[in-house]
Amino acid sequence: MARRIGMTKTLSNIIEDLKERLDDTLDSLSDLEHDTRTSLSRAVRPSRDRERVTERGAPPAEEAPASQTEMAILLTRLGQIEELLRQQQHSSQPAQGTPKQS
Repeated sequence: MARRIGMTKTLSNIIEDLKERLDDTLDSLSDLEHDTRTSLSRAVRPSRDRERVTERGAPPAEEAPASQTEMAILLTRLGQIEELLRQQQHSSQPAQGTPKQS
């Protein structure tokens, strides 16, 4: 026999799901912001730091691919965040044909 759930419990479940989705989205955005700041600060470091690298010779071989890898990771995360936001936007819109309650 199926157990019935009251309206209050149903609304509570929906709100909890929305809070979890929002928390996940905010965590992803926080990670994106941190990674973007780190990559940008590495790319735009002061010129004297760049001069030190050229005085000592070429930068280590692993530095260049790492920055390309970081950019690829950032772009992937950005795509994931966009998809999460699209899904959240679609799930929060009321179904068409459903009367809006005031």
